[in-house]
Amino acid sequence: MRRNGDSDLGFKNKWNKVPQDIACDDRACRYQKNNQKVSILNSQSALKEECDWADMIIFDQPLSSKQCSKALLLDRFDTYRDGAYSIWLSKNTIHLKSVSQGRGERPWTNP
Repeated sequence: MRRNGDSDLGFKNKWNKVPQDIACDDRACRYQKNNQKVSILNSQSALKEECDWADMIIFDQPLSSKQCSKALLLDRFDTYRDGAYSIWLSKNTIHLKSVSQGRGERPWTNP
């Protein structure tokens, strides 16, 4: 998720700036909309702080609900197993839909 030492995790827009509604430091990026808070980790060391703040945590390394039982977790194993995810935030819910949910079960897909 981190590219060439950037601390913005690749969230720069077409003007090469991080959008104002995304706040980043070296360890994580935070986004909040419709009273839902999402944190995208860049470092395992940020997990405790982000778990206390976020409703959802996204990380490209393995996570366990034992590490953070309060937040919805999306990690490396979720994307490995289910493919890419579409995420949208409503006032009361974080909605997720994976590629595997959209494709269904086929003889040629992994269970």
